[in-house]
Amino acid sequence: MTKAYISFLSNCFISKIKGEKMHPTIKILIGAILLIGSIAYIYSNYDPLGIGVGAQRAFYTVLNGLVPPFVALLGLFIVWLELDELKIEKELKAETKKK
Repeated sequence: MTKAYISFLSNCFISKIKGEKMHPTIKILIGAILLIGSIAYIYSNYDPLGIGVGAQRAFYTVLNGLVPPFVALLGLFIVWLELDELKIEKELKAETKKK
């Protein structure tokens, strides 16, 4: 490894261990590269295994598998919040009756 590469790694990653923060511009740049790369990979329909299932089809399969459990968890969260709200309202009414 070259000294410049080691210096880059130490500035980006090791400085985080010391408590220093990475500059927001670098984070935005890394996020944009990941976003553009992911979208390009999905729409290129590349078939890495050669079995006739391209990236786009695999993406939709994963999406179809993730959406229903996510919606179920969202519903569970809403029910939990509303039950907690009802419980708090009941306790508040009991407290105001005591006064």
